[in-house]
Amino acid sequence: MGLSNHTHFDSMQLSINSNPSATSASFHLSNTMDAHRRTLARLSSGKRIVSPADDAGGLAVGKKLGSRLSILKKVKQNNLNSKSFTDLQYGALKSATEILSRMSELKTMSLDTTKNQSDVENYNKEFLELQLELKEISREKFNGISLFTAIDKSDHALQSIASDYTNPGNVVSLARNFIKSEFVGSLGHTLGEFTSTTSSSTSTGSVDISTKAGATGVNPDGSPLAIGQADLNWTVTGPQTTTFRINPIRGAWVSDNLTKSGKWIGVTNGSRGNYTYSMSFDLSGVDLNSVQISGKIATDDGGELFINGESMGIFTGFTNLRSFDLQSSATGILVDGTNNKPNILVDGVNTVEVRVNNVGGPTGLLFDELKISASQTTTTTTTTTSQTYPGLRDFTQEDFTGFIEQLADAIAQVGAEQSRLDMNAQQLESAEINLEAAHGRIMDVDMARESTRYSKTKVLVQSSASMVSQANKQTDLVLRLMVNR
Repeated sequence: MGLSNHTHFDSMQLSINSNPSATSASFHLSNTMDAHRRTLARLSSGKRIVSPADDAGGLAVGKKLGSRLSILKKVKQNNLNSKSFTDLQYGALKSATEILSRMSELKTMSLDTTKNQSDVENYNKEFLELQLELKEISREKFNGISLFTAIDKSDHALQSIASDYTNPGNVVSLARNFIKSEFVGSLGHTLGEFTSTTSSSTSTGSVDISTKAGATGVNPDGSPLAIGQADLNWTVTGPQTTTFRINPIRGAWVSDNLTKSGKWIGVTNGSRGNYTYSMSFDLSGVDLNSVQISGKIATDDGGELFINGESMGIFTGFTNLRSFDLQSSATGILVDGTNNKPNILVDGVNTVEVRVNNVGGPTGLLFDELKISASQTTTTTTTTTSQTYPGLRDFTQEDFTGFIEQLADAIAQVGAEQSRLDMNAQQLESAEINLEAAHGRIMDVDMARESTRYSKTKVLVQSSASMVSQANKQTDLVLRLMVNR
């Protein structure tokens, strides 16, 4: 049986519910539109990667390169600022060199034997003004930062980061102490530094010695205690150890209305025996041969005044206020200007004591207007700062030669730093160009290639839209068949 030649055609079913051709054409149109939109986004933004889905890995690398590029630009600015700093520093050092050269000339001229004292003094006047100017140069600042650091700091106190690494080798030193406190001559004098003098004076004067109270029966502020209130300013030993303010026996005791501030203290019904009332005072740091103690005393019954346990020969009673005056000297204590007692005063705490012998019944003490004074020697130290700067005679010619050599070394150091900054600036510029190119290759769109792709997708969009329109017309055949029947 022979084989017969035949052609096979896929049959296409005509239906109303489905149109595979239109669906397929619509699918291709949608894909073409997506590609066209991506092309439009790249062309309008100039970026190859518009969304992370375009190239996730490339986007990550591009972001890191972009960050590095931003840092590099700021480092370049730091470099330029450092260059400006060294420029200002060089200008200051150049001026300082001229000043030192002029100082050297003045020193040479002052050594001329034909110059009289007046000529040398005139040279000194200019020398002083040049020192002041040199001091002003040492204080110059750049944006609030000192051009020249203090002598007690390291040689390179101010530094500038010259790259985005923290390697110490990439740190450029800027500030050194080339001027301030560095120009010290062989005789020990320093250019631009004045000398200060210290003086002291001694004076002697009378001072009041403070006590808890200047009278009995009063508060520390001088106001009277209430009747029956304990007097805490005076201590008492004897049959009773606490004493209170009491009313005096009218007609017998001295009225405390006649006193300046003192009031009677004691007990209204005391046991027989000796009562010792005492108050302390401090004589530390005073002249013990110049102490004066005075006051007024009344006691019931008889009383006697003691200083540091030594009787002063002053006896009292209740009928009148007994005034007394004690004056110490190198020979002792003069009592009321007549009797002399040994000087038992000590440098420190001393006591005034009044011993009262009570024969029974009420007893007490009235002390008023207690005053203690003494001479005290004080030393006052006054520091005066005089604007006395060293003169030409305080330096040798060799000193100025050394100063100029120091400054020449300083200028050379600044020049070396400027050279390094210039080289670093060139390296930073090259690095920025290369980084920017690398970043652009990853992130920037190829405009020529993308324009070609744009033309292609534009034609495809138009073609796909036309095919969708044609495919949608296939259902018209079904309608014609139905109408013809």
